[in-house]
Amino acid sequence: MHEPKYNPTDSEASTTKPYTPPEIRTNVEVQPDAASVDLDTETIELISRNREILSQNPEISEFLLPYYEVALSRFPILAHVAILGTDGSGRIAQSRNRFNAENKTGHHEVIIDLSDGILERIISELHQRPTTKQIIAVRMGEDQRRLTPQKLLSHVFLHELGHALENMLRGDDPESAKTIREERRAEMLSLPLPEWSSTSLLDPAEQAKILAHVPDLFERLGVSNFSQVCALQEAAYRRLPKEKYADDFASAIMLGSEFPS
Repeated sequence: MHEPKYNPTDSEASTTKPYTPPEIRTNVEVQPDAASVDLDTETIELISRNREILSQNPEISEFLLPYYEVALSRFPILAHVAILGTDGSGRIAQSRNRFNAENKTGHHEVIIDLSDGILERIISELHQRPTTKQIIAVRMGEDQRRLTPQKLLSHVFLHELGHALENMLRGDDPESAKTIREERRAEMLSLPLPEWSSTSLLDPAEQAKILAHVPDLFERLGVSNFSQVCALQEAAYRRLPKEKYADDFASAIMLGSEFPS
């Protein structure tokens, strides 16, 4: 197996160059099953707060905010999603079901790093996970060497909105949330290494733990090093039904294509 190559481009090497906001394509009709939403005072205030949060960092607001507006116009039910910003100490982005014990707002949540330097951070993280970058590039129909950090972050953000959308459309109640959690757990158990994330597979300490637990790991997977293990894990992860749903959603919003396809 050949390891994926990563070649940073000039656009990735510097995020201080002028950036042209995305050309938003809005030729797709609002989805019938997501068109009805009660825009009461609380919901209108939530949308306003979301816009304020996405506008906090000028470095990224010029592309995240337009994509949020397109997602909202096509799927008005997303008006009930709360967007929360972080200081860069956690994951770049994640979603949280409103029935999750850690939920802070009572709404489905999308949490995203809005700190200064987030574009450099996403370049660094995806440099370590080239398979994920390759998959996004293929979905966007672009050469991965020319895939800008702005587009990468937009896809990551919309991916998490896609998770929130699925959670709501599946049935916005505790029982449905439980079913979704169980399905998610079953999907994760199908991965080559169910107990480890792709990122942790790059940690030497975690690698030692894995090899102590599975000494013949490389032989089992038909690889020769942990970079290849990570590539297998990432590719399998992105094929999981819930991850594919979120990726399909993100790509549809950015490309102006139908969803579901």
